[in-house]
Amino acid sequence: MNENIAKLQQALGGLDIDGDRGPKTTAAILLAADQGRLQVVPGVVVAPITDQTTLPWLQELKAVWGLHEVHDHAKLLAWLWSDGHTVGDPAKLPWCGDAVETAIRLALPQEPLPGKLGANPYFARNWEVFGVPGMYYGSVGVFERGPTSGHVGFLIGQNDANYFVFGGNQGDKVGVVQIDKGRLITARWPTTWPAPGRLLPVLETGTIPLSVNEV
Repeated sequence: MNENIAKLQQALGGLDIDGDRGPKTTAAILLAADQGRLQVVPGVVVAPITDQTTLPWLQELKAVWGLHEVHDHAKLLAWLWSDGHTVGDPAKLPWCGDAVETAIRLALPQEPLPGKLGANPYFARNWEVFGVPGMYYGSVGVFERGPTSGHVGFLIGQNDANYFVFGGNQGDKVGVVQIDKGRLITARWPTTWPAPGRLLPVLETGTIPLSVNEV
């Protein structure tokens, strides 16, 4: 039995909870998506919709979904500059922190970036001091990448082994990857946005790649 499918069947209701994505489950998913009761992320993810799917910082990042640091260089650089701050050329420098910083500054201009984060929001591990601790849909996830380096993005789901992370500098573009749960340092929630009612959902793996070294 696929536990993720079983949980989705339970959330949709009126289906046999057998963990098999057969024609009835597929039809129920399509109907719920048409009725606006499900969120479908391209290639992967099906998750129940709540108000948290319209988190403004995720909407800011969704506006540049798929932009590549080389192929879409001008558009990506313009977005990274749009908040008035940038680490520099995304084709030459790590920019996961820049993507998170841009989305947060555009969406939550009153959100404080304290201490070392305010001094350098482009270093991924500095996001450890952002906001308050909180593992929710849309939380900032900070991951280790070697002894001193790191990666940062927005948590949008999980399965047994991995987190689904929406961010920049993932395969050299803005998109979603899976990252091993053992690499998570902390999950943080902004202080200027109400604490959510939605915990991090369990998602289907689909075709989302597993990232082991975000460079």
